[in-house]
Amino acid sequence: FPVPVLQGGANSGAVTVVDNVNVDQPKTRVLENICAGLKLGSKNALFVLDRADKNFATASRNMPGIGWCLASNLNAYQVLGAGRLVFTAAALNSVSARLKGG
Repeated sequence: FPVPVLQGGANSGAVTVVDNVNVDQPKTRVLENICAGLKLGSKNALFVLDRADKNFATASRNMPGIGWCLASNLNAYQVLGAGRLVFTAAALNSVSARLKGG
């Protein structure tokens, strides 16, 4: 897993960390509002979550350029292909622990 890619993304503003992504309804509009609040614009974004969220998965299906994965499954290909990475705090902690070998 290429740690420099994450570091470079963080330095360029391509990595965002949020406390939580709360998609309380499986509606595309709810996720569109979250993306607008994060100022994602038209860039491809990958949301890295600490646990599966059925509402998020359903809401993101109709949003081209928006993807998601679990922190435990994040790989270099996904990181390199995303214009922006949005981590939940718990997901970032999980990835960090994995990179440290823990």
